[in-house]
Amino acid sequence: SDDKFCKAVNVPGWFYGPHKKLEMIKQAGIRYRNPERLDDDGKEKPWLKTYSEDEAKMMYEEAKGKGVHNVMVDRLLDKRNRVVDEWDQGFCDDIPMRMSPNDPTYTLLGEFPGCNGTPPMIYGVTWNPLRPQDGRRGSEFCSYGVKHLKTWVVNDQETWQGATASFGTDHIENVLCATYVPALHHMAAPGDSCILTGFSSGQIGLWIPPYPTRAGSVYQLTRKFDAHGPGPKKTLNDGTQQYMGVRVIRLRADPAGQSAVGREILSAGSDGAVIRWRLEEVTGTRKDGTPLRGVNLVTDLKDVSEATGPHRFLLQGTLSPTEDPTPPSIAAVDCHPALHREFIAGTDGSDIWEVDDSPRVLVEGHEDEVWHIAVHPTKPNIFATACQSGKVRLWDREKRDVIRTAAIGFPVAGCAFSNEEYVAKLTGKASHHLALGSIGPYSLGDKHRVCVLDADTLQPLQVLMEPTAQVDELKYSPAGGPGMLCAGARDMFIYVYNASQSYQFVAKCCGHSGNIEHIDWSLPISQPGSKLHGQMIIQATDASTNLLYWDPRTGKKIPYNQRDAAWDTWTSRLGFPVMGIWPDYSDRTDINAVCRSKRGAPKFIPPAAKGDKPPTRSDVAGSVFTAGG
Repeated sequence: SDDKFCKAVNVPGWFYGPHKKLEMIKQAGIRYRNPERLDDDGKEKPWLKTYSEDEAKMMYEEAKGKGVHNVMVDRLLDKRNRVVDEWDQGFCDDIPMRMSPNDPTYTLLGEFPGCNGTPPMIYGVTWNPLRPQDGRRGSEFCSYGVKHLKTWVVNDQETWQGATASFGTDHIENVLCATYVPALHHMAAPGDSCILTGFSSGQIGLWIPPYPTRAGSVYQLTRKFDAHGPGPKKTLNDGTQQYMGVRVIRLRADPAGQSAVGREILSAGSDGAVIRWRLEEVTGTRKDGTPLRGVNLVTDLKDVSEATGPHRFLLQGTLSPTEDPTPPSIAAVDCHPALHREFIAGTDGSDIWEVDDSPRVLVEGHEDEVWHIAVHPTKPNIFATACQSGKVRLWDREKRDVIRTAAIGFPVAGCAFSNEEYVAKLTGKASHHLALGSIGPYSLGDKHRVCVLDADTLQPLQVLMEPTAQVDELKYSPAGGPGMLCAGARDMFIYVYNASQSYQFVAKCCGHSGNIEHIDWSLPISQPGSKLHGQMIIQATDASTNLLYWDPRTGKKIPYNQRDAAWDTWTSRLGFPVMGIWPDYSDRTDINAVCRSKRGAPKFIPPAAKGDKPPTRSDVAGSVFTAGG
């Protein structure tokens, strides 16, 4: 849920984000959660007990030493409590994220005071891989966030003891990431370590503890390395803006293969670059004559404009899936513990890169909200998505990959494929078309856009400027029909274009009292003696829950009911065929979209997020069936 901001796991495996079976409590104590004690909706049964502080301490002492620990941060509590919990062996079928068939669940062991302030104050936590990690004496992790770094070590009494690190005389700034690295100085003992952190300024900080490091030892910021640019400013939860600088530091394998402990790090920042650094032994003495301790950070980067490796990778330009002059902000980096050449990186554009000798995008994603999805009328594996960032992507469902991407130049809401090929005036060639509707507020005199692209190449063919508000809904007439495109806008009008005649404007349907939400085309009407006999009409619903019928050739409203008409598609939330979808006492906001299969057979698709308001839930703006039904 939103209460959990970050998580660090100290065993090999992939896990990031909140766990469904662990819940934070707002008082000192331990809450034990057994998956078998949860009802079918994931709610805890009333037997669950919250213990007093004294009982919690006693249970925590008894629980220590049983297994591997991990850390979760709660960003709701006033004290920003930090929690350590233990993995219970076992498996629960409805856990949404799992690492193996025996993926364990969690038991809360304790929580500790964190950092005061407006949440989230704590950005993340990381374990020290060079020290014990089973909760016994010497186990260590650190937490970092808004203007602080704090370390936690198990003391001789086998309790966690925290200590706030010191910035010394340096400027205090937000700590965006942290990682433990081995200390490489003269007489360094096994397990000696130091911390590298990323700052919003784009520098990397080196923090050194007293050696040997014990519980309560205060880490001191001793040096800063110039690494990355500050990048663009981001808006924080309190409304302020700050640079995001160095977002990620990751320790990876020794390139020479001579040490089991990493001897190289990767740093990544909001400037879109990933830089390789070597960890080398530090030599020399301080002004007082004592030897320098910690580690030295060295890069072989000679040319700061290097973009394709091997020392600096810039994830944009010729490597990027779109020609965007602004590099993406890198939000995450990971690498194989035994490999020193490959790594993967995630960007704020929701793209996942695999970087080696030939960097490439493994998974593309949208940078902003996606409101509509359109499926190709004749190719079941092809569909299109567009988002508010102005990017449109064609996807291949079988390959699970993006086959083409284009930047439209304006935020996009609605999208739709044509059901048949039309000849474009620009190219003189017949092809399927993809129509996109613009996003934006309504303002008197403003013009919004419907952009028509070639569905195969994403080449712009035509821009239609009649709508005066955001265009949420687009729908082409069925194959063999009048060859028209209807655009439903938030100015409460439906704009009709003749797609077979270079998108000449035909009519405007006026009469709705709310934003146009869904449009459907009928099959030829069977009403002998009527002017509509053999013609195709449209039905449209709006935000005021009106269902109206229109003649697209004239833009006039059809005053009588069409309950017996046959419809090529049905996406309306209202009407006789879908009366049963609404729960009792519904306010008509429970369901966003409807889609009828071409085959007409009912299909039940279980929800991906189970239970009552599970943490993995999200609004579904729409759903469609592919051409195969």
